[in-house]
Amino acid sequence: MVIPVLIVSLLLLVAHYYLLKGKRVAVFGPRAVGKTTLIKFIKSGKISKEYSQTLFTTDLFELPDLGLNICAITDHSGSKDAYGEWRKSFQICHIGIYVFRADWISSSDQSALARVESDFRHLSDWRDQKKGHPEKMILVGTHCDKIPALTSGNENSARAEGDKIRNCMTLRKGQCMLGGKEKVKIVLGSLDNQINAEVLVAKLLRAIKE
Repeated sequence: MVIPVLIVSLLLLVAHYYLLKGKRVAVFGPRAVGKTTLIKFIKSGKISKEYSQTLFTTDLFELPDLGLNICAITDHSGSKDAYGEWRKSFQICHIGIYVFRADWISSSDQSALARVESDFRHLSDWRDQKKGHPEKMILVGTHCDKIPALTSGNENSARAEGDKIRNCMTLRKGQCMLGGKEKVKIVLGSLDNQINAEVLVAKLLRAIKE
C-alpha cells in the first residue's frame, strides 16, 4: 500500500519540528548548493519551483509557536566578511548543517574541493574557540540526482558511489576536524522534487537524532 505523499509530508513536518523545537539551526555552505531550498522545505514542507540566488546576508526565520530558529547563512562573495557572519552563527547554534554538492565531490571538482576544505578549516577553528557549540554537525550532500551511478537503479553501483563520496579525503578530513566520524554524520540526497526532498530531510533528521 502506498502512503499518500500528503500524509508523509505531515508526518515528516511533525517529526522535524519535534526534533528541532527550541533549537537554533545554522545552515552553511557555498553558493548554489541548495541551502535556500533546504531551509524552505524544513520551514514549510514545500519546494520552491523558482531558483532564487540568495545574496550575502543572514536571514532569521522565527516560528515562535514552535520555538524554532533557523539561521540561513549564505556566502555570496566568499569574502572574509562573509566568514565573519558564519562565525557568529556557528558559535551560537545548537545544530550546524553544512551543505555541499555531492555531484561536484563525485567528479573531483578541484575548485569545489578547495572551497569545502577552506570552509572546514574555518568551522574547525570556530569550534575550538567555542567548545560545546554546535551540539550537532551534519554534512549534507545535495544534487545526487545528477550522479548517474546513484540514479541508474543498480543498488550495488549506488552503494559504491555513496561510499566513494562519504570516503572522499576532503569529507573525511572535515569529519575529523569537526568532532570525529561518530559525531559528524554525512547524508546524501536531492532536493529536485518533493519526494526526494522528503527522503533527504528524513535522513537529516535521523542523523540529528543519533
